[in-house]
Amino acid sequence: MSTYRICERCVMDTTAKEIVFYEDGRCSFCKEFDERISLEIHNDLPDDFLKTFAEQVKKDGKNKDYDCLIGISGGVDSSYVAYLTKQLGLRPLA
Repeated sequence: MSTYRICERCVMDTTAKEIVFYEDGRCSFCKEFDERISLEIHNDLPDDFLKTFAEQVKKDGKNKDYDCLIGISGGVDSSYVAYLTKQLGLRPLA
């Protein structure tokens, strides 16, 4: 029987039968994620694209109660979107 272990990055543990751990403390799920994410992320947008887009949304929302509408599930993705809208100075209705 193998020793109980937790990934130092994502906290997956040996309860996942197919998990493998590496010397750096990461697990096989993290390694696969790192390998795939570079293929999925589109870095072809200009660096200021998001700020420029947010400025247009603010302009379109002038004299309105809210600049945008966002759906919140309580998960990581939608929570990050809520955080990001506030960081960009938007007034979201969530």
